[in-house]
Amino acid sequence: MQLNRLTSQNDMCKTRDALVLHKHQWLRLRPLSKSPAHVQEKAKEIQMQLRPTRVRPKTNAVVARRMVENTLGLRSTVSKEQREAERKQLSDARGTF
Repeated sequence: MQLNRLTSQNDMCKTRDALVLHKHQWLRLRPLSKSPAHVQEKAKEIQMQLRPTRVRPKTNAVVARRMVENTLGLRSTVSKEQREAERKQLSDARGTF
């Protein structure tokens, strides 16, 4: 619940900034609370369809190491066991969703 509250506060800040900072003649922005009733109902329908944000899995250096080694044309100095452990960690993190 705390994550959702933080996310909505972040969205509110972005919305407020958009309303204040982006004033164009060709684009009219207004808060949802000042929108027509049918627009508010549609927004509620869309909100019900959205999934909650996913927690980012714990990262490791596999991708960064591979990119650097490929760019520099180097061979990996990591042992096969360590690579397998890192792959397992990534697959476990992907499987939790």
